[in-house]
Amino acid sequence: MKVLKIIGIVFAVLIIIAGVAGYFLQQSMTKFQSKARQQMSKIMLSSMYTANLATHAEYNFYSTDLATIGFFPEGEIDAKVGFTNPSESIEPQFGQEFNPALKDTDALVQSGKAPFTYSDRVANISFQEVAQKHCPECTASKEGFKAIAFSNIDDDPTLDVWTIDQDKNMVNVVNDLEN
Repeated sequence: MKVLKIIGIVFAVLIIIAGVAGYFLQQSMTKFQSKARQQMSKIMLSSMYTANLATHAEYNFYSTDLATIGFFPEGEIDAKVGFTNPSESIEPQFGQEFNPALKDTDALVQSGKAPFTYSDRVANISFQEVAQKHCPECTASKEGFKAIAFSNIDDDPTLDVWTIDQDKNMVNVVNDLEN
């Protein structure tokens, strides 16, 4: 009887230890997933930077027209990216119409030109509402550009917001990991 009682106590202690370990493992995984999701905005902005840098190298101007600069993310994306205001129409070299309305990923989706879909985390968030609030000066010109990206990395009301400029200065405007 004593042996069964000791085995029961040991078993109960092991279950408690496993539960506590599982809790800490889950907390660690959640933090890891959040950091990984935060990278999506940074990756999107880096791609935007590269596309606009290539446009500037070839044509000597920056553009907000995502189709003109060749910015087409693929697959399911967890972030929205673009510009708040369109750049001036200064691109006759392309042989195509400059479309100032294609200044953000929402506009690409609405135009039918998007080779991507949004994840549920950002699908119902208006790009322009967030961009106007956090970066009303985000646009492009001959001299430079500033773009914005955001995502919801942990399903709370706070968004993770980043900006980048022509000098590749990336700024975390709102850090959702700290809220």
